[in-house]
Amino acid sequence: MNFAVDLGSVHEQARLMDRSDWEAVWLEAADGRPVSVPLPAMPPQDIQVITNGKFGSPTMAGAAKLLRIVDEEVAARVSPDTGYLRLLDYGAGWGRITRLFLRSFAPQNIRAVDVAERLVASGEELLPGLDFQLIDSGGKLPYPDDAFDVVVANSVFSHLSEGLQIRTLSELSRVTKPDGLLLLTILNSGHYARWQRSVGPRKWIEGVLGEESAVQARLAKGELVFGATTKWPDYGIAVMSEDWPAANWGRANLEVLGSRDDYHQQVQLARPTRLQPPQSDKRGE
Repeated sequence: MNFAVDLGSVHEQARLMDRSDWEAVWLEAADGRPVSVPLPAMPPQDIQVITNGKFGSPTMAGAAKLLRIVDEEVAARVSPDTGYLRLLDYGAGWGRITRLFLRSFAPQNIRAVDVAERLVASGEELLPGLDFQLIDSGGKLPYPDDAFDVVVANSVFSHLSEGLQIRTLSELSRVTKPDGLLLLTILNSGHYARWQRSVGPRKWIEGVLGEESAVQARLAKGELVFGATTKWPDYGIAVMSEDWPAANWGRANLEVLGSRDDYHQQVQLARPTRLQPPQSDKRGE
């Protein structure tokens, strides 16, 4: 693998590959095995584990599951041809999933942002030519209104307080085209129940969110339960009832379209509630 690999060339080769083959070469490359396709290098293990505690093929296998969901939902709800669509990977980390998006989206149409300087620096180094930017948590994004057709945020809203969630969602709604699609992962009461069945996670999550009966009572009332950690302000663990997004994301000018449960977090599908522009203003600009 080569740090200076041309991402445009990677995209053109990847477009000719079946998605399963594209995923397979990344699993092999992530473990340091030789592959037939030039790919951007993976960061060192100490960088990889920052985002989800995994490295190598296990961390890329998780990314591949989300890629499949994004591909399927974008084809069904936005356009079957993703080549010209503009994508924002919000909370991209070191570009774990961003790398896989190179099959579906042209690199010049991909933007990636994160609040962690070390992770953004890794993305900039190993995905040369792809626009990575450091942002402030909950701050205004450096993009105009209606800039993107697709917005993906993996493992972001499972960590934000209610106030920060609404501020962040409002900004993502602003930069998404009215006929675009947002795919945002969350933790719900089902995930919380699974943690409670395992001793290790149960002790840890009770230390963050509080006593189980109080959490369960709040979830039963349709609330979002948040427990702060020390990483960033308003950052920690957020668990919400199944109907919380549909009941509350309207405050951020978003309509919930549905959800997917074939991922380790629930994937919420949403669309801005602003009026769609006239037909002559759509795409092709």
